[in-house]
Amino acid sequence: MHLGCTMASGHYIADFNFPCGSIDCCEMHMYKNVLLRNANDNSVEEKRQLEKILSSSFEGEDTWLECNDENIRPISTKEFVDLLGSKPNSSSTPYLLFYTRL
Repeated sequence: MHLGCTMASGHYIADFNFPCGSIDCCEMHMYKNVLLRNANDNSVEEKRQLEKILSSSFEGEDTWLECNDENIRPISTKEFVDLLGSKPNSSSTPYLLFYTRL
């Protein structure tokens, strides 16, 4: 997500999806400690949710992490879809990149 008026100015926020609800099954378990260490500025509740995401499954729910510099926040699929929705007079512009392993 880009927050700003032009591509040359503003701030980018990255959202990551873990379709199975667990980072482990997405072969990213090596990043758990890095994510938790970087979550220092998060609220206690957000940190608890992040630890839950990193340690277990959300029973098939898609899991999203919003990464804004050092702040990492778990968000629901609904929150993510709402971010992509059109908003009049908004300077937020979503850019989507899809990666797949070959």
